[in-house]
Amino acid sequence: MTRDEARTRLGSMVSASTPPVLDQAALDAALDAARVVDSDGRAPVDDGYVETFDLNYAAAEAFEAKATAALAGDTGGLESFTSEGSAFKRRPGTGYDGFMALAASFRAKSTAGGAGISVITLEPYGGQMPRSAGVRRAD
Repeated sequence: MTRDEARTRLGSMVSASTPPVLDQAALDAALDAARVVDSDGRAPVDDGYVETFDLNYAAAEAFEAKATAALAGDTGGLESFTSEGSAFKRRPGTGYDGFMALAASFRAKSTAGGAGISVITLEPYGGQMPRSAGVRRAD
């Protein structure tokens, strides 16, 4: 699956065009965090690596981004309020807690999050790198 195909599928999995909207950069960031060893056993840092993604892990990352955006949005995480006799309530599941629950659900389905393999932060990469990359931190 190419990155464009993975981005399209991920966008559909997380309803990227539904508020809070995730743009292409946010979807790419989730895909970058979800790179795994390719079918030939090459890690993302190896020469000849073919981009391969754990889409469930990417969806978990994307839902966390939506949760953060929902909390930091115009309503500041407010779920409901009443003003001048009118009541306003956010759709269930579209607030921080709902998006975090979806993130946890997708992370549990992930090969990176559900099978004893985890994503760790390595230096000097400045980002997340799958443990499957085989890179060890040198102290």
